[in-house]
Amino acid sequence: MSFGVPLWNAVLAGLEAKRETLDQQIKEIQALMGQRSRLMRGAADQQAQANGGRQRKLSPATRARMAKAQRERWARVRSGVKQK
Repeated sequence: MSFGVPLWNAVLAGLEAKRETLDQQIKEIQALMGQRSRLMRGAADQQAQANGGRQRKLSPATRARMAKAQRERWARVRSGVKQK
């Protein structure tokens, strides 16, 4: 079966229109992602301002508890035991 040039031109035009639609949708999603990251940075900036511009510090006891819990998690992973 032979298809003529007009058919291929119509197919090509349809595909190009679809590509333009997809490109527009991609740009919209990228814009939304950019807004989200700006919003997240804004939240971090607000937290820093609430702390007087410095990062929140953890007490040595808290860091020790966190380290112990992480060591226990890795020990379970290495032993092959299923977690809760």
